[in-house]
Amino acid sequence: MPVLGRSFVFASNRGGAGKSTLVHQAVSQYAQAHPELKVLVVDMSIHADASALLLGGCREPSEHTQGARTMGMQRVVTSPPERRAAGLLAAATRAGPAPSLAGRFSKLLVGAPPPEEFDVEAHSMNVLERHPESGQPPNLFVAPGGPELSICSELGWKDSARLLRERLESASGEWAVFYDTDAEIMERPSSCVALAAADRIVVPMSASWNDYRRLLDDGVNGLFSALERMEAEGSPVAKIDRVVFNRVSKHANAASELHKARGMERDATLSFSPVKAVLEQLAQISDHCFETGWRDASKAWARHYMDGEKVGDEGQFGERYVGAMFEISENAMQASQLSGVPFCRMSASETYVRGQGSAAGIKVPADALDKIKQDVALLVEGWRA
Repeated sequence: MPVLGRSFVFASNRGGAGKSTLVHQAVSQYAQAHPELKVLVVDMSIHADASALLLGGCREPSEHTQGARTMGMQRVVTSPPERRAAGLLAAATRAGPAPSLAGRFSKLLVGAPPPEEFDVEAHSMNVLERHPESGQPPNLFVAPGGPELSICSELGWKDSARLLRERLESASGEWAVFYDTDAEIMERPSSCVALAAADRIVVPMSASWNDYRRLLDDGVNGLFSALERMEAEGSPVAKIDRVVFNRVSKHANAASELHKARGMERDATLSFSPVKAVLEQLAQISDHCFETGWRDASKAWARHYMDGEKVGDEGQFGERYVGAMFEISENAMQASQLSGVPFCRMSASETYVRGQGSAAGIKVPADALDKIKQDVALLVEGWRA
């Protein structure tokens, strides 16, 4: 069953932060790094962007399918309804609450057969089987999203989240679960389900104060506003585990400290050196996160972070929560997104999307690909806990 702490939701109320792309790359890397686990992506986005990347990418579809303009989306819309996220959710809520350990034990004592475990694989798809060209790890599964997630409005997000969590925890084997969401958090009950069903939040963010301001100040869909409103309705909610600055302008490949200019005793170590002005921006935004969480009594948002009680200053905040991914070259990103092959499974000797806009296809230089793989692996390394 999924162990507490191994369920993550990618959430940001800023569209275009690279959330679904990060899901595609991170879960693929996570599955590769943990072959002992089964890894499930529950795509709770009505747009199903992460699902499309996992199942075929953004290249032209092989044939015309209504509502599918890419190969990945074609495989999403033609997948069996019971194997999509809405089908998984419907099965979980129909099944009712999972029996408690005490309930299982008492039935065993009186000779009754143990209850059936929830069959996750019957309500999801093996990514490698559905998209063989991806070369994905065989332990990666996806329950694709889509507009049918409107079912969450009918079922109610709070009960749906509780039952989904219970059923996934009753599944056989060890699972790690990752959720994707839509930016309109409170306007999309499916996003609320994900935030209430998961344990930990990964927040993709750009090096932009405008984007950060939306995270804080949007009273409807801002992440903190959403968490507070969900708590007020009596629901448990996930806690922030990582803030990932995405698409950061890179100056050099060498590692750097977030607060390099201040020489803090403890600090976030970035796997590359951002452009100086961008690094300063990242540090300022990170420090403001700490201020609003730990020093602003009117907000006191530290409770929305994992291990918040262990963080005492800006450097410790950076060390515990902050990660970054540099802006990947358009050539490499196109190769991955068009083909649906994540970086961790790509090879510099291969040519990708041959015939898709360019008869020669796309090759990614070995040195560039090695650096991308290294940085994605470092980003995901700490997500085991």
